[in-house]
Amino acid sequence: MLKNLFLISMLLCTVESNWDGDNSDPSATYLGFYAINMTCNDDATICQHCVHVHLDGRLFTFTTIYTADPYMFQYYFENGIKDWNFSLAQEDPDQMYRWCECADGMHGFDVARRVAVCVENTFSDISVPDNCPKPVALVTCDYHPSDGQVRGQQMLFCQS
Repeated sequence: MLKNLFLISMLLCTVESNWDGDNSDPSATYLGFYAINMTCNDDATICQHCVHVHLDGRLFTFTTIYTADPYMFQYYFENGIKDWNFSLAQEDPDQMYRWCECADGMHGFDVARRVAVCVENTFSDISVPDNCPKPVALVTCDYHPSDGQVRGQQMLFCQS
């Protein structure tokens, strides 16, 4: 009886796979790139950028704050349902970091997905555009819909 129940459950379930982190090739994605010059105070010790986006009928707020001394980079992604708040602080602003957060879940009926957000201050893998006087942080947001095309964006935040 238990064996039959197990076989029936196997037949009713589907197997889905997210984009594997070890095999994640950004060239195979729809990943946009944007250089954003943040608004800074007169001595450029505090900078910020805020934008509101309407997506899927909901309002999303993206806020970034940078302080020079002590070094701190804060990134807020908020929609009232799932809010992501990153605060990265360190004594040595030249010390490299990369920090990622991932959320897996179901969206709609039986549609698995994964959302990943990474914040880093390593810029060797990208071409920093001329209109970015001083790069502060690179934020990568990507959406992995089960077996579908990965979508997302990279945002290079610059001190202007």
